[in-house]
Amino acid sequence: MSALPIVVVWGLKATPVFFLAWLAALMLRRSSAAQRHFVWTLAVAGALVLPLAVAASPRFAVPVLPARSAIERLPSATNPTAPTPAAPTLHAAPDAVGPSQRAVGASTVVGAPARGVPGVADLLWVLWATGATGVALLVAASLIGAASLARRARPAGDHALIAEFDDARRALGLGPNARLLIATGSTMPMTWGALHPVVLLPAAAPSWSPARQRAVLMHELAHVRRRDWLTQLAARVACALYWWNPLVWVAARKLREEREHACDDLVLAQGARASDYASELLDIARSLRAPPVTALAGVAMARPAQLGSRLLAVLDSARVRRPVPRGAALSGTLVAAALIVPAGGLRFARTAPAASAIEPAALTTAFDWAVEWPRGEIETKDARSEGLFVPGGRPRAGQTEPRLALSLLDSPGDLRPRTLCDWSRTGDSRSSSTHIDDHRATIRIVVDGCELHVKTRGRVEFSSDERTVSRLESDGYFEIEERRGGERRQVEFASRGGEVDRRWLVNGREQDWSAEAYEWLHGALLVMFRRTSFEARARAQRIHARAGKQGLVDEVAHLHSSSALATYFTVLLERERVTPQEARHLATFAGERISSSSALSKVLIALVTNAGTDEDTRAVIVRSAGEISSSSARARVLVAAVETAPLSPVLADAVLETAAGISSSSEKARVLIAVNAQVPADHALPASYVSTASGIGSSSALGRVLVDFLEREAVSSEQVATVLEVARQISSSSEKGRVLRVAVERHGLDERTRSPFFHAVTGISSSSGRERVLRAVTTSSPDPTTVAMVIESSRSIASSSSRADVLVGVAQGGLLSSEELRSAYRNAAGGISSRSERERALRALGDA
Repeated sequence: MSALPIVVVWGLKATPVFFLAWLAALMLRRSSAAQRHFVWTLAVAGALVLPLAVAASPRFAVPVLPARSAIERLPSATNPTAPTPAAPTLHAAPDAVGPSQRAVGASTVVGAPARGVPGVADLLWVLWATGATGVALLVAASLIGAASLARRARPAGDHALIAEFDDARRALGLGPNARLLIATGSTMPMTWGALHPVVLLPAAAPSWSPARQRAVLMHELAHVRRRDWLTQLAARVACALYWWNPLVWVAARKLREEREHACDDLVLAQGARASDYASELLDIARSLRAPPVTALAGVAMARPAQLGSRLLAVLDSARVRRPVPRGAALSGTLVAAALIVPAGGLRFARTAPAASAIEPAALTTAFDWAVEWPRGEIETKDARSEGLFVPGGRPRAGQTEPRLALSLLDSPGDLRPRTLCDWSRTGDSRSSSTHIDDHRATIRIVVDGCELHVKTRGRVEFSSDERTVSRLESDGYFEIEERRGGERRQVEFASRGGEVDRRWLVNGREQDWSAEAYEWLHGALLVMFRRTSFEARARAQRIHARAGKQGLVDEVAHLHSSSALATYFTVLLERERVTPQEARHLATFAGERISSSSALSKVLIALVTNAGTDEDTRAVIVRSAGEISSSSARARVLVAAVETAPLSPVLADAVLETAAGISSSSEKARVLIAVNAQVPADHALPASYVSTASGIGSSSALGRVLVDFLEREAVSSEQVATVLEVARQISSSSEKGRVLRVAVERHGLDERTRSPFFHAVTGISSSSGRERVLRAVTTSSPDPTTVAMVIESSRSIASSSSRADVLVGVAQGGLLSSEELRSAYRNAAGGISSRSERERALRALGDA
């Protein structure tokens, strides 16, 4: 048969690559979307570089089927009438790629080519070219459509939107080469381009709320940061090249799905609240549509077909959201290269049978699998000590029967090979209890009918690899048992005479110590460590000593105990300086996973101290404090964030937004006073300061916050008016009066503040309290309109002496500049019930 089209051969060689990527993604289904996206990206990249691998790789043939010998093709002796065939021609084995392979030992006997076969090959070429051209034209049309959208769009002119764009760009560490454009209609937010990426928003974007603007821009710039447009374009090229292979379309679809999940994870890692972000996604998908012509060229934010799975993923608090570690990316790339290079050189050929072969022989192809374990350990038996386990593979003198034991894999989440139950599942029914007292511990963990029981006495020390107990105190013991239905596995350690004895029991019957015991014990210990806070600090220190910062960061993703999480974070932050990006990731993760208020506050305060002065990082940490239910714990985090570095407007807004959820009046006031103290007196406080203060229910606490605000230098009339409106809710006359006096003494009254001031005065029930406020007005050089309102307000003072004191102050201050004011004065004085006080007020006017 003639050779297949070369691109078909490439596609056949790419099939195992896509299949392995599918298996790897399936194994990583509990890992982050970024990791699965990276796997599919490697598969697409590998398929695209296959032509180069075919051209450059050393070629080698793999015998698949034997060729029929010339003797087999001779006419049968029982058919003498059959014509004698022409002498067969000896040809080299056909090469699917080219004629470069010329091995005599790999030759095969073939007859003349059948008629019409070249026409079939030509037809395959035409068929492939038609499909590839169709896909390429669709991609080209999409690119042209995106360019047309960009030409019709206008640069963003809204300063607030541009500021949000710049903030999001800086938070993601992007340079200034990205452009923000506003479309002419209701276009779905999207991005495209590599060197000069474009972010396109609909015409209504400038009128969106800041929260929606921030979420959309962060998502689109996440695509830019991850270079998703390039990976999508590469997938489209692969689809054009291998359009007939269904696995390439599966890879392209998986890339689209995982890239959106990965960008959502990145937005949440920057501090977005999951419920708010999910709501924004839903609204955008309902109200906006991406132009169909741009479907292949642009990366749209929320296509309806993917919305359901994305919303579930966003709201899943247990979902892993970390990016691809650099080490894992390098390892994955090397593994992919190790698969692609030999695949490029692989050839399939028939082998010529031995010359003496007279009858066809049934040949069986044998596959010898060579499995190399990453870390091998030798389990040996000693004549004096049964089942002694020697790490490193060196038997001691007198030991015999060495045999290879399966290496205990270090994959964090996979405990199924070691334990009876899959403890990595959260389970619909779960409970745990831990009691530690006087060096005794009792632990019970239950998940979906599976149980783990631990009992200890005395101090327990574990080996550095956490696969066994290395030391017990005198008369101490450590017992761990797993139960599932009628099955039980148990290991017991006891200290006797300074030595540690151990027992391995299966369903209550003692067994010889073996590799299975080590496997099970390692898995059971991991369950204990990850679901409780038992020996958390010591274990965190062991992990750090063994695997450094990344080891601790990776491990916290598998912990279930808030106390343990706090301890691991504390050890990490005590020993390592984290980058701003790491601090943001850790803060978001801690806010989602740590349920204990005190534990979460301890972690966030440590992060604030460790994070330096990066304002975006500190803002993410502050917003994570919104997950703290305890008022005092949340306030501690916010005050620490305010006092440990200069307070920028971004951080101040984040602190005030988070403080609004504090229920305790005194704690909320403490945070606001700390913010006020950190902002220079000649700088304006954020507008949200007073609105946050309005949620304080305590009169004394609210009065203290408002007075601190009014005593600042940079306070506008609008802000004073807002403070006066908030002051009306103060129930204490003395506290309300104090706020009003400070307002008038520091800022006076004008057209904007006059009305809310006197409305607040009417809420003072104490005559003496109202008198002191109104007399403060008379000493502030008021204008005639203000004087008239003072006189009118005095009429509602019940005490005759207090009313007279106010009026006398008006008269003696020389504020009666018109006959109209003097007439109003007389009317107010005439209403004083006490004759002596009335006459005193009129004498001050000169009428008595």
